Amino acid sequence: MPSEAVSLFWTAESALHPGAGATLSAVDLPIQRETHTGNPIVYGSGLKGALRELKANASGKVAPEYEALFGPDSAQASDHAGLGIFSEARVVLFPVASFAGIFVWVTCPAELHRLKRDLLALEKSLDAPAAKAAKDFALLSIPDPGVSNVAAPKTCSAVINGKIFLLESEGLTLESAAEPAAAQIAKWFADHGFPAGPEYADWRSRANNNIVVLSNDEFYYFVKVATHIEMHVKIGPTGTVEDGPWSEESLPPDTLLHSTVVLPPPLAAGVLAKLNGQKPKKLLEDIFATHPRFQICGDQSVGKGWVCPRILS
Repeated sequence: MPSEAVSLFWTAESALHPGAGATLSAVDLPIQRETHTGNPIVYGSGLKGALRELKANASGKVAPEYEALFGPDSAQASDHAGLGIFSEARVVLFPVASFAGIFVWVTCPAELHRLKRDLLALEKSLDAPAAKAAKDFALLSIPDPGVSNVAAPKTCSAVINGKIFLLESEGLTLESAAEPAAAQIAKWFADHGFPAGPEYADWRSRANNNIVVLSNDEFYYFVKVATHIEMHVKIGPTGTVEDGPWSEESLPPDTLLHSTVVLPPPLAAGVLAKLNGQKPKKLLEDIFATHPRFQICGDQSVGKGWVCPRILS
């Protein structure tokens, strides 16, 4: 039995707080990031745990087939590993406020080439529609606009007289060039990255026109400084501040992330028995079919963490 794979896009419908714990930085509770780029990520273990929780009963147990997919409970963790190999989710499109058009999604050559590499690596393990979408992306030309420039679709609503004014970072002004390649990239994401339901039609239409490519330096700058920072305090029983204030960082709503799940063939007899003839990929697809949106990461009790995932197809 060959390995199977799933390519996943995660659209944030609310702010996301993939917490990294307390640090000595300016932000008390920052989000998870890559060390070398500073690009925000969501650890694969967090995604795996959130999906497992969707199938758990009131006592936290899951059916045997989902134990095969995600792994057994902590007490039996040494029995076997879960079949699903979950990568971290990386930001590929990041929303940044603009003077016109409200906001644009920004990306960069480095992240687009990473996505291309991931899709090509999975191509033989994807189903036919997803493999075609992966090939289509691999054929796209990726513009490299350089510092202080931006490659944008001709129809981008944020462009005024050949310039884009991004309101973060004291009003950064970038020279805009109408790039057919940027328009093709925007259309691919609108068709394959964003949720497919009719309620997201306006989102996909907006993405078609308002995904722009920045230089690598400027993209990584924005994902470091343009996240959502909010202050918190703890109110005691007398109605006065008991603890705080402290600052907490989140990814803004409308962020688009990408991750992968590889499903190798089960080798252990015990795992095969737990699957009871069911296919791991079908189990994963059924979770998304029955839970079109759910919460991941921290601060779920205050409304954060809502995502709408989409399997590449």
